[in-house]
Amino acid sequence: MGLKAVVVVDNTACGAAVGRARMGPGVNSEDACRLAHAMTLKSAAGLPHGGGPSVIFADPKMPSRDKEELIRAFAWPLQVSTITFQVLGTDKPAMVWVKDEIGRAVGLPREFGGIALDEPGASS
Repeated sequence: MGLKAVVVVDNTACGAAVGRARMGPGVNSEDACRLAHAMTLKSAAGLPHGGGPSVIFADPKMPSRDKEELIRAFAWPLQVSTITFQVLGTDKPAMVWVKDEIGRAVGLPREFGGIALDEPGASS
């Protein structure tokens, strides 16, 4: 199984690039570029980050073992300049695999040190 993914690092002037990892048949690099720049602009409001989303061209419904292998391969190059968090096609187990590979990820389950942002009232 080959990995086909795009990581866009728009800016690291203020710190590591942050962005969501999207996985699915409909993802594209143009969206990643647009989202990277938007994240840089959001971070310019005083956050120590730049924009750095990524897209993984794969079926998120693949068998868990294959998905883990793919996510771990995807995570390794991210250790230099990006912080990844979950969105379309990725999930909490995927973020645990990313953290296991590079030591950081956002969107972890509570039992791995994460905050349950998907619970009602958690982000209000």
